[in-house]
Order: sequence, then C-alpha cells, then structure tokens
Amino acid sequence: MSWKDLSELAPSLSEAEIRFEKKRRLVGLILGPALFLVALAWPPLSDVTPLGMRTLGIFLWAVVWWVLEPVPIPVTSFFSLALLVLCGILPVERAFIYWANWVNIFLIGAFIIAHAISVHGLPRRIAFGMMASRFLQGSPARLLMVFAIGTALFSSVLSNVATTVIFLSIAMGLSEALDFPRESRYGEALFISIAWGAGIGGIISPVGSPPNAIVVGMMREQLDYRMGFLPWVEVFLPVALVAMGAMYLVMRYVLRPQIAGWKVSTAFAEEELQKLGPLRPGEKITAGALAAAIFFWMLPDLARLAAPEHPAAVWLYARLDWSVTAIVVATSLFLIPVNWKKRQFVLTWGEAAKGVDWGTLSLIASALALGNVIADRDLGLGRFFEQSLSSQLPRPFDPGFYRLHHLPDQPGLEQRGGQHVGRASAGRGPSHRRQPDCSGIHHRRRQLDGLLAAHLNPAERHRIRQRPGSQQHHGQRRNRPIAALRLDSAVPRL
Repeated sequence: MSWKDLSELAPSLSEAEIRFEKKRRLVGLILGPALFLVALAWPPLSDVTPLGMRTLGIFLWAVVWWVLEPVPIPVTSFFSLALLVLCGILPVERAFIYWANWVNIFLIGAFIIAHAISVHGLPRRIAFGMMASRFLQGSPARLLMVFAIGTALFSSVLSNVATTVIFLSIAMGLSEALDFPRESRYGEALFISIAWGAGIGGIISPVGSPPNAIVVGMMREQLDYRMGFLPWVEVFLPVALVAMGAMYLVMRYVLRPQIAGWKVSTAFAEEELQKLGPLRPGEKITAGALAAAIFFWMLPDLARLAAPEHPAAVWLYARLDWSVTAIVVATSLFLIPVNWKKRQFVLTWGEAAKGVDWGTLSLIASALALGNVIADRDLGLGRFFEQSLSSQLPRPFDPGFYRLHHLPDQPGLEQRGGQHVGRASAGRGPSHRRQPDCSGIHHRRRQLDGLLAAHLNPAERHRIRQRPGSQQHHGQRRNRPIAALRLDSAVPRL
C-alpha cells in the first residue's frame, strides 16, 4: 500500500488537485487537535468517565488525521498509540503490545509469502496462461472476465496493490499489441475490470485485505470468538461471485464497450509465455508454499468438521493458529534452496523486508488499540455508543448483539433471586450457540417455547413453572415487559 506525502504525489496531480490537497490537509492539521481539546474540555457524556473523554478525543484526532492526511496514515497510527500512553489511558507496555498482536504476526508471514510469489514471477505466468487458454477463444467479453477473475483470485491471497500493478502491466502491453479501437471504450472497461476485480477479491479470504484481519482480530478480542479461515471463505466466496456477476453486467450493459466485429488474438500471451520459458524452481516452490499455507489455515476447521472431539482436532484448533502457520511457511522460504551450490534460497531477508507493509501493520495496531479502549466498559464509551445507537433503531432490535430488550415474560424460564437469569452476554457467546431471531416479539416467544419443550422434560417444565416468581405461580399477564432475557442458563447449549 502506498503512503505518499503531498510532495511525492504532486508530479501526478493537476494544479487544481494540488490546491485542494493543500486545503484538505491544512484543515485536518488544525481540526484534529481542536477536536481533542474540545473533548477534554467538554463535560463527561452520559456514563462516560473523564478518562473515557480523553479516549474520545484521541479517537477523533486519529480519525480526522486518517481521513484528511495532514501526515501519512502510518504516522498518525504511531502517534495515536503514544497519545494513549501520554493521556494515562494505557501503560506503555499495553499500548505498544498491539504491534505484536497475532493479527500483525499473521500479516507479516502472509506478506512474506506473497512477496516471494511476486519476486519469482508466478502471477505473470498464471495471468498469461489464463489469456492463452482455450476458454478465451478470441472473445473480447471473455477477456474482460479473465482479467476480472484473475485479479480477484490473486487479490484474495496477495496484496491488492501488487495484484493491480501486475495485471495493469499486462493490460498495457496487451492494449499496445492488440490496438483496441478508440471509440469502443474497451480499454476503459478492461482497466476498470482490474480495479473492481482487486476490490472484490479482497473479501474472499481473511488475508485478502488488512481490514479483514482487523475485523477478525476485534472479534477475537471483544467477542471471544475465533473466526476460522474456512468459514470466512464459505461466507464471502458466494458474495464475491455475486459481485463479479454484477460487475460484468455493469461493464457489459452500462459502459457498453463495443466488442462486436473483432477478435482477441492470443498470440501476445503465447509469446510472453515462451519468453518466460519452463517453470523455474522458485515458481514451483512459492506455488507449493502458498498451497501449503492455505491448506494449513483451513486444516483446523476441516478437522473440527470431521471429528470435533478427536484429540488431533482439538490440538490443531488450539495450536495451529493462522499466525503460526504464516510464520512457519514464511520461514521455510529461507530454508529451501533454489540453487544449493550457490547457497541461494527462495528469499533473502532484504527481499522479505521490502514485501512487508509496515504502514499497514501500524494502522492495524492502532485500530486494535483504539477499538479495545473504546469498548472498555470501565471507560463508558462503548456503553454510550450502544445507547446512542439503540435510541435511533426501532424496537426490538438492540446492538447488544444477542441481548433482547423488552421481551415478554415466558412461561418456564427460571428466576433466581427475583431476577431473570442469564442475558446472552453482549456479544460474548460462542459461535455455535443458536442466536434468537429478533424479527418480532411473538416469533421469539414461540421460538423460546419450542426450545424449552425440546430440551426439558414435562416434569422439569412443571417444576420451573410452579417455582415462585413464574407467571403461573402469580397469575401475571403474559405480556409484562422485562429488561432482558438470558437464554443460555435456562436452555441447554445447542
């Protein structure tokens, strides 16, 4: 990812764009610290402590500087971590330990693997191979899909920027070789397919884009939920396929490139493949490393699906974390030789360091740190945002994730000490627990009654209903509202 200063961007910008950038960055330079000072001077918000107001000020300052970029985004990320220490929100050890979070370790290994693949030229060979395939058959429409699908596949495991650069260089050579008709808008559609394909492919796997890793990290930190590699792909691969179909329809019927009356020659791709020659050892090794990494990222999920209680499956799920797999596979690239006589290995440390996007790692560390302090219940910011959001949303929805508000009393739910037991703690339940449907009060009532009937025998249901505090004991109305309802204590886990 590029983190360029205005002086570096200026040669590629027009005079109007340079003036706009100067104003934008000047506004950000002033607005960020100003919002921080306002947050410090403002009376504490509802349920927010003075320390929480300092956290809010740092958050606003960081967001403004991230958006308006008076300084590069990685610099803002480092600075926000320092502010958390200076303002007494986190001790220095806790503030900077987010740099060593498993998400960053995972991405370091993934960056090294991806860079090794790019260094040895495997993506170019595969791209030219796709263009020279029988599927193309000279069809301009199919060439668009080849570029879009190829870009999406590579961006699911490589950096979006690296993937885009590779396919752009191929598209530039192809456009010169085939001399697309200027009036056809075909060249425009071809380059757009690369940009859109890279964006769509980034959601297919957790390693496809840094925001994916941030989300997975926050889920593990705040919800105590470990998102598997395979479940992620199962969810987002269909989404990507639908998006690819929509992208093709937009290119074909909105951009409307004129593709009738001419054929795409595969001679250009075939010539480039001949120049590349046979597969080199580095290409074979890096392809195997990528396949091994993907397999071992999915292996714990596959093992749990096959035999969830087997000791091997338990061991794999506990020990074979994404970060561990990424580091082990990345380390193997420094051990496997491509020329043993010269002691030349797949990758050198100098090459690997160039492939690691340190700016992205600093952004992730800052995002995780700010996200965790905002969610800290002691500071009160998370509670304030939750209440603010819930006040704007229709009942019975509540952003407490599994928590249900203003739910009617249910017969057969156990009470302890006069209080209804066990709200499904806000977002902390394990993923395999069945989530209640929040589409309507009456539907939830039927759902809960069904769960109780399925998991409690008649004697237990009768005993609970006759317990002091139940509806049948007091003859209370069924629609008396309660503040919250917990499912996991009264109903066995599913």
